[in-house]
Amino acid sequence: MTVTAPALPTRFARLVKIEHTVFALPFAYVGALLCVRRIPAAHDLVWITFAMVGARSLAMGLNRLIDARIDARNPRTASRELPSGLLTPLQVGLFCALALGLFLLSVFQLDPIVRWLWPIPVAAFVIYPYLKRFTWLCHLWLGAVDGLAPVGAWVAITVLLGAVGAGLHLGLTYWIGLGVVCALFLYEHALVRPGDLRRLDAAFFTVNGVISVVFFGFVLAEAAS
Repeated sequence: MTVTAPALPTRFARLVKIEHTVFALPFAYVGALLCVRRIPAAHDLVWITFAMVGARSLAMGLNRLIDARIDARNPRTASRELPSGLLTPLQVGLFCALALGLFLLSVFQLDPIVRWLWPIPVAAFVIYPYLKRFTWLCHLWLGAVDGLAPVGAWVAITVLLGAVGAGLHLGLTYWIGLGVVCALFLYEHALVRPGDLRRLDAAFFTVNGVISVVFFGFVLAEAAS
């Protein structure tokens, strides 16, 4: 198959659902805000952003590459870029290598401690696709991976957000934001039922994106107060 150069970036963007990076990025910024209790330096924000983009692209690329044969047998996923032949395993493998390179470059621009911690999320990215093959606990693992994602910052996801607020003695704005997040999680779970997966994408991607942006807004307001 002949692929024009302009088509490749679009296919890679669809492969990793680049528009849904909005789900991960605000949590990285939340971690940075809570670490220093003020707006972080532009240098740190830029490299945290690049680290997040590299890490998430690597995670999604590995997930698609490892699951390609399974995706090909599933009508819901057979049209994805690898099973449909729009991208080759070699192309996706090279993309993952570039994403890893961006991640490592970014990590080494941040605090020295993350230079020792970077293998942890990478190992988590590789383990997750294989967990899906034998346990529903893979969803908890994915939550833990999302919690690890903010390189150079620290923040915990869902149930641990309350512990963060209590441990850092955060104010009312933070707790209001946490309440809104909990309400959005309840709404998200109400969208999908065992026999009806039509709104799965809306629940998993759209609502999660809203959750991350809303929560970041409340934490930003808390940090600025």
